[in-house]
Amino acid sequence: IVLRISHENINNIMNEKKGLGETGETFLVGDDLLMRSDSRFLDESTILKETVDSVSGRSLKEHSEGEELLTGYRGNTVLSIYSHLGFKEQLNTDFEWSIIAQINETEINKPVRDLTLIILSASFLVLLVAVLLALLFSKSLSKPLISMMKTANRITNGDFSKKIDYISSDEIGDLAGSLNSMSSQLEDLFSKHENQLWMAEGLSKMEEIIRENTEILDTVSLLCRFFAKYLEAQIITFYIHNNNKLELAGNYAFSKHNNLGNTIDIGEGIAGQAAIEKKVISVLHIP
Repeated sequence: IVLRISHENINNIMNEKKGLGETGETFLVGDDLLMRSDSRFLDESTILKETVDSVSGRSLKEHSEGEELLTGYRGNTVLSIYSHLGFKEQLNTDFEWSIIAQINETEINKPVRDLTLIILSASFLVLLVAVLLALLFSKSLSKPLISMMKTANRITNGDFSKKIDYISSDEIGDLAGSLNSMSSQLEDLFSKHENQLWMAEGLSKMEEIIRENTEILDTVSLLCRFFAKYLEAQIITFYIHNNNKLELAGNYAFSKHNNLGNTIDIGEGIAGQAAIEKKVISVLHIP
């Protein structure tokens, strides 16, 4: 019995690059260490041609999964995450495939390097100005200058919590205000960067759940559990629009009661109103 699978269908799935940046990719490898899907970075087909002789490729022999920083098949240093597909356990086959996702180390570290360079450059300029002012002005000005240098050192170490308590209309006061302003801006930059990483990781995991599951009820159940954990939500209900009603397709820690059941009419209650307006309605201060 021969099962013929179109490589185009496989490539349509594996060459999806959302969340993988400019250098990220996913591909399949067989137990002979040869690719079972095409690389999105090579013009010619790599199926049964390109060898992935690395920790992630050889992991198929041990039936293992994990992540490693290693040299990829194109000779560049990549962060590689790998796992077997479970053909032997699920289909009782005498062969196994593994899925590998990898991205260049330089792309991973670029935001951190850029942010570090900004902080170090700003801190260096602040320290240089502080030293010059200390040499030019009298001893009575040493206290605010020392305070500024300590604040600059804290900024270099990533501590933006303390500001300079120095009120003056002269150049020293302006410098203290500028340093406080820079500290606040850097604190906002760090916060936005962490939020972006959190958002990107959540979207990537959500897309992975949707991509790996074809049954709608199984997908909804997995999404409810994922959202509950990732968003730290206590109760989740997931409704699907069907025949002008919202039908309960999945939930997390939800107990049915008289006002909220398996179906909701469009326009009924808050959930029905959100459906008819097609926008988020947030209810605060719930008892």
